[in-house]
Amino acid sequence: MMKNLPVCFLILVVLAIGIHGHPNGKVREQICAPGTQTKVDCNMCTCSEDGTALACTKMISSLRA
Repeated sequence: MMKNLPVCFLILVVLAIGIHGHPNGKVREQICAPGTQTKVDCNMCTCSEDGTALACTKMISSLRA
């Protein structure tokens, strides 16, 4: 029984890493080219390093009548 203990422990560690090491199948779609900048209304937006998000300034656009 004691010989099998390290093997069982190793199997549990591998399973734990496998379960917690993956993002549960949630893969975010790339929406922009990484590092690029674009203008949205009055704001400048920069694409994230992986291309899945935009970070934008929050300027108020002037109202035009």
